[in-house]
Amino acid sequence: MKTRDVLDFGIFGKWMRSPKLLPATLKKEIDLSPKFKVLDHETALFEMPSFGKLEYVAPTAALIKKNENILKNTKHLIIDLRNNGGGSVLVYEKLMPYLYTNPILKEGGYVLATPENIKDSGYAKEYPETSDSIRNVFKKYLTELKAHQGEMYKLYPIDTIKFKTISKNPERVSFLVNRGTGSAAEMFLLEAKQSKKVKLYGEHSSGAVDYTEFVKVEMPCKFYTLYYPTCKSLRLPDYPLDNIGIKPNVTIPADVTDWIDFVKKYKTK
Repeated sequence: MKTRDVLDFGIFGKWMRSPKLLPATLKKEIDLSPKFKVLDHETALFEMPSFGKLEYVAPTAALIKKNENILKNTKHLIIDLRNNGGGSVLVYEKLMPYLYTNPILKEGGYVLATPENIKDSGYAKEYPETSDSIRNVFKKYLTELKAHQGEMYKLYPIDTIKFKTISKNPERVSFLVNRGTGSAAEMFLLEAKQSKKVKLYGEHSSGAVDYTEFVKVEMPCKFYTLYYPTCKSLRLPDYPLDNIGIKPNVTIPADVTDWIDFVKKYKTK
């Protein structure tokens, strides 16, 4: 957000000046929930401004289910990930069957299994707002980490996503990406761009995907909070992306203000 009154820390929230000093337009809470809309008879838009809350998993899945018939009959799907600073990879899982054309590599990662990382603000943290299946996955991870304390443990081994069928539609999937697209949103890009349907448009992503899964630590001075990553990508050290980002297939010129219209009209070969 381009204002001197707000510091935007992505998935970690925003710091604002006193509400009395803020313009009226900034006093309202920004809605970062997913949104789906039909743009024309061939094009639909999926806006995914944040993966930062596990609460977004259920509404995203519900939105996909609700618009299942549209997705299966739409030739062009635009997925807007601009300024999505990441969060949980579980948010985008249900979209993968619509992007799929061939087996997709999941790179995996190591987690440093220390008591500090396993504690209540880390992998032992409970999420009562999530489904039973998600909570069971987290319990499984916690059990594994406790059994391997003191190790750099491969909690997420290299895996391959495979689906039995390839959806005819959408025929074309376009991702909108900018410098604010990072972390779990970049993981989405790394998986999605392996599909023959997918192209990335915009600019390089932020480059914040080598070290992920942050643990929160309260500092002695309550004004400050420390977040540090616990998970290291298996790509390292050979293929680093931090501070480099993911390159788009098509760079959108700086003078273009309507990126959605640009992608809608862009002629692919």
